[in-house]
Amino acid sequence: MARLRRSRHAQKGRSRMNVQTPPARILLSRAERLTRKGDRVAAATLYQDVLDRYPSNRRARTGLARLAQEADQADARTLRPAVALFQSGRITEALELAERIARQGPGSIPLLELKAACLRRLSRPTEAIKCYDRALQTGDTASLWTGKGGALLEAGKLARAAAALGRATALAPDDPLAWMQLARCRLDMGQPTAALEAVETALIHAADARAGAVLRGRILIALGRTDQAERALRDALRGDAQDAPALNELAILARATGDRDGAVRQYDQALRLLPDAAAVHRNLSEVARYTPDAPQIATMLRLVTGPSLAPGDKAQLHFALFNAFDQLDETDRAFDHLQQGNALRKAQLHYDVGRDRQLMSWLASLRLPPAPMGQPRLRPIFVTGLPRSGTTLTEHVLARSPGVHPAGELPVVQTAIAPILRSLEAQMRSHLDPEEILALQTTLRQGLADYAGDHDVIIDKMPLNIRWAGFLRAALPEARIVVLHRDPMAVGWSLYRQYFGGGGNGFAYDLGDIARYQGLVRGMIAHFDAGPGDPLIHLDYADLTATPDETARRLRLACDLKEPEPHDAPVTRPILTASADQVRGPITAGRDNQWRRYETALSPLRDALKETGGFSNL
Repeated sequence: MARLRRSRHAQKGRSRMNVQTPPARILLSRAERLTRKGDRVAAATLYQDVLDRYPSNRRARTGLARLAQEADQADARTLRPAVALFQSGRITEALELAERIARQGPGSIPLLELKAACLRRLSRPTEAIKCYDRALQTGDTASLWTGKGGALLEAGKLARAAAALGRATALAPDDPLAWMQLARCRLDMGQPTAALEAVETALIHAADARAGAVLRGRILIALGRTDQAERALRDALRGDAQDAPALNELAILARATGDRDGAVRQYDQALRLLPDAAAVHRNLSEVARYTPDAPQIATMLRLVTGPSLAPGDKAQLHFALFNAFDQLDETDRAFDHLQQGNALRKAQLHYDVGRDRQLMSWLASLRLPPAPMGQPRLRPIFVTGLPRSGTTLTEHVLARSPGVHPAGELPVVQTAIAPILRSLEAQMRSHLDPEEILALQTTLRQGLADYAGDHDVIIDKMPLNIRWAGFLRAALPEARIVVLHRDPMAVGWSLYRQYFGGGGNGFAYDLGDIARYQGLVRGMIAHFDAGPGDPLIHLDYADLTATPDETARRLRLACDLKEPEPHDAPVTRPILTASADQVRGPITAGRDNQWRRYETALSPLRDALKETGGFSNL
């Protein structure tokens, strides 16, 4: 009897489950009846429910495609006002109108593409990806894959972006836009040689080669081929100087090579062409010399209060206005703009320090077998720590030794390790096999060699490579890892006032997050200090600025480098970080006290550092 009661109970449970979630055939029959009655919204919802559960169901896919085709025809007229709003820059209004249209019927491909484009302009790529996925269920087109790849790129999902853009180029091998996006993706992944190949392919098919020439210039800068980069960017101008992106990149290159006045001229020229370009305003604010009546300040104040400005652009303008008012010594006004810019940037990135805490705890628990040394042609030096802790100055000191190539901040290491982490997580493993470490060794050595040219030593100064120190020790026994230490108030202030491009360094836009993240990094350094392999090379930024010659000599000895060129040798190489101006001048002490101008406003940072055990003159 007990078995019988259990059987009846199970049948009732299955019956209730069927009532809650009808089989696919019942949903499909209902959808088809609704289609015949003209209720496209309800029919599309049912078809979508089936596809969510059974993505390969042909009957649902066919029904949804038929509805989408009908919607395409109906939306051709309905979408015109929304498209006009988008083209005029009124992105929020365009999205609101598109969403109202979507509530009247199933989402057609043009409607979903428009929504995705609006969401991307509003710095909401994750939501845009969902729109592209829905559209791809009814249409496998290069345009959709290119759009999805671009949104994934903006969201920092580089591996998925590369796959989507690879599909786009396979479907439309003569589409320059798909190849351009693939080139950008490869550049962000630390594959500049492959990026150059992709942009060259784009240029073969491009009717207007300006954008391709600008991107080619960016890639050549990453490869250290600055003379070729400048020629490519000037080619993009075609002699008439009417291309704002090219002028912006030329200004960046001018600043990187120490030509501050030339950078200002190029930025000014770009803004005459695109006066609303927030990124150019921010770039100019880092090199301009302001007076209280500077026209650019008035322009930025007008733009930042505009109703249709995207949050990302508004954040950049607030950072630019901080730079302007800070220079004019209007500290209260400057800090107000800085707080607004940071708040917008934090909201845009959705940063959660808890995720980084989990990541670093997991990284510390991994077991990584050492790879054999072999006979490496190239020896890497990794300069690590926190961003804004002195990595550029340290790279500059080490680069004075002969045979050393300062490559800047390379994405090579993180790009190589990311798929390994995904594999470990998926398989619930906490160790790597020797074969995996050997494969990582090959990938890292090849990736670094792309940037090194004929040099014997390469410096990668990506600060947060400290997170991957366990992998670097295991895979590259020939490497040296330098760790920077700097007063945490000075680091915190330098982070908070800096706008970082891309989606990284999300902790930098909140004073509490900055303090907590510094604590996590200190914990990682202590863990790797006690781990196997060659010891970390510790460098105090205060020592480097107070006694530069003696400290530099000890550092070079620890890194097995030869004696450098004469001390007064000028810096001629491009420096693409925010520290370029400081590195080109004499090394001086006292930079760690700059935060004291804003000491009262920064009291939350000081309090948070005390809570996390931050070491500082608090």
